[in-house]
Amino acid sequence: MEKLLLSMLLAPIFMLSACVSSASNEGNQPFYEESNMVTLFFSDPKAIDKEHTYYDALLEFQTNHPEQLSSFYVIEAEDKDKVKQYDIETFPTMLILSGEHIHLRLEGPQRKDNIISNLTNMINTQKNQLEL
Repeated sequence: MEKLLLSMLLAPIFMLSACVSSASNEGNQPFYEESNMVTLFFSDPKAIDKEHTYYDALLEFQTNHPEQLSSFYVIEAEDKDKVKQYDIETFPTMLILSGEHIHLRLEGPQRKDNIISNLTNMINTQKNQLEL
């Protein structure tokens, strides 16, 4: 039942362009390219009930800003190398990064509107920096 619920919640996310599982990224190779922003979502299947607002917010944000977040990776808690690499202590955690620079880090349960607000502020900050 838990796997069915998890698959129902994750199905829309996998419809986003450039979705990739952490299993396709071997070793400690970085997920990112220097020029693109990448979303890393650290998930714990045992606490899936805390994650739905992230998925809802990301779907809404992607619908309104399709060009902003091009790649999305789901990393499960069991991937100890990636969890350690990004210093993850709380699930869920979402990172938005480009290169080695982390633009946004949200940890733990969040409200959907808070996630969208943080994403919007991050994108606006990036646009302002490009205009300088």
